[in-house]
Amino acid sequence: MKVRVEKSSSSLGLKDPVGMEDLLNKLKQRLEDQRQSGDIKLSWKKQSDGEVFHKEEKETQKRGDEL
Repeated sequence: MKVRVEKSSSSLGLKDPVGMEDLLNKLKQRLEDQRQSGDIKLSWKKQSDGEVFHKEEKETQKRGDEL
């Protein structure tokens, strides 16, 4: 599953292990609330560069790179 995360005014960054764990727990809780039964397991997938999150490029930048 691919999830888009938008930055808020929270003091915790997305590279902070505490913030990442908190976000994972909130996502898990939402999924459990929508589902009646079953065990849900979530984890972060690290990319080849070792990062979990990447900034999304703006659409205009993507188009310029394709030319």
